[in-house]
Amino acid sequence: MKDQVLWTQDDDGTQKLAPLTHDIEVDVAVVGGGMVGLAAAQALAGSHRVAVFEGARIGHQATGRSTAKVTSQHGAIYRRLVADLGEDEARAYAQANQEAVTWIVERAGGKAERVDAHVYADTPDAADHLREEAEVARRLGLPADFLADIAIGVKNHGVLRFSQQAQINPCTFLRDLAGDLQGRAAVHEQTRVVEIEHGTPCVLKTSAHTIRANWVIVATQLPVVGDGNFFAKAYPHAHPVIAARTNGAGIPEGMYISAGKPTRSFRRARVGGVDHVVVTGEGYRPGDAKAQARAFAALERFLVDSFAIPTSDYRWTNEDFKPMDGLPFVGPATNKTPRLLVATGFNAWGISNGVVAARVLERIVRAEAAPGEDHPLAAAFDARRRPLKSAPTFLLENAQAGFQMLKDRGLRAKVQPLHEIQPGEAGIIKHEGQQVAVSCDDAGNLTAVSALCTHLGCVLGWNAVDRTWDCACHGSRFTATGAVLYGPAVTPLAPVTLPPSAGSEATAPED
Repeated sequence: MKDQVLWTQDDDGTQKLAPLTHDIEVDVAVVGGGMVGLAAAQALAGSHRVAVFEGARIGHQATGRSTAKVTSQHGAIYRRLVADLGEDEARAYAQANQEAVTWIVERAGGKAERVDAHVYADTPDAADHLREEAEVARRLGLPADFLADIAIGVKNHGVLRFSQQAQINPCTFLRDLAGDLQGRAAVHEQTRVVEIEHGTPCVLKTSAHTIRANWVIVATQLPVVGDGNFFAKAYPHAHPVIAARTNGAGIPEGMYISAGKPTRSFRRARVGGVDHVVVTGEGYRPGDAKAQARAFAALERFLVDSFAIPTSDYRWTNEDFKPMDGLPFVGPATNKTPRLLVATGFNAWGISNGVVAARVLERIVRAEAAPGEDHPLAAAFDARRRPLKSAPTFLLENAQAGFQMLKDRGLRAKVQPLHEIQPGEAGIIKHEGQQVAVSCDDAGNLTAVSALCTHLGCVLGWNAVDRTWDCACHGSRFTATGAVLYGPAVTPLAPVTLPPSAGSEATAPED
């Protein structure tokens, strides 16, 4: 099946970076080759022996599936940050993200496009809030203003504008960043770390090799280690993404996101010499097939209603993790594991904040040899913090994950005959008392694997757009054949052999 992500269409598909072939020792082992991992490697490669381990291919995971807006405008957040953190830390957040925009643009060279970022008001009340947000953002040193009269293709009551932000092709950017590390650091694709043990040194294991490192940076979407229990502190939400050829439609220059719900976000992009509009919408729980279908249908209506674009050329999904208090978790996973560093919970703003996280991690590693001041956001982002203010919300989220597990293990199961699973579809069958995930490819061939996520045993749901098995509880993703795509799971799904007579009933993916 052709990759349906717009950004990878210029990638020739060949693996540029070899997998790990032997045991090694390094100063810093970076697990994950996305924005955080590669930015951290860039910062430390000149003074430390650094190796990056990407489980799949660089540019094809979460960062490479984003809309790749490079901006310090993370919605309308700065009034809340001032209220929650105080003026000084809110200013540190603003300036660090604005500096990250500059760093990315400089690294991208001529491949980055400088544009303005906008939050548009859906209602008059939203416009009043955005006027206030503009004042606070300017006070924090950001290039913000409010425009009351602007035509952007969608009905609005004004926009909050941040000037001179940027947009990139994330796949190209990450692969260029990895290429620039050659000769200064080792970067390995198709090298999945399945076990990490904190110690002196720390020990990491792949399926075939061992890595010893003084420091470990776990820069996966959600940490692939249990230390810190981040699966209970940041919950997953998936997003629909559509890219469509503009065909001359009047897509305004710049990047846009709605102030209210449902979320609508769009930007222009030129890939392969063709102009596209890239849109995304409100999130839903991974593995929820019905919610996913509704989200894509809503985006398609938005394209027609706003820009008279009736078809989409590319459709894919991406995942993000919403942290307890709205801020990323960055730093030592626990007090007992000071050399095991994590970065997670970017809440869909991991491009600029990924670079900021890399700076926080760099400062922690460098402090061993040259103690100095902490990064200005080290305390606010501290991965060990316990934000009690948000505890009720996350008790509810964890309770919902538990209920999802119970429901999918048999409560309210919808049953259908196995033969109704048509090419391109999938379902969960009951076979020898076990739940088995069965998918049918375009040629009608069945593939069967265990239906239980190898992280904590939640029943998986079928993602019909990407043709993956997704976990609603904690966001792990697997291919149709059971290989791990995203953690926190590190173990593939066990294959299941079905006899010809097996599976007279199937459980349809639940909403």
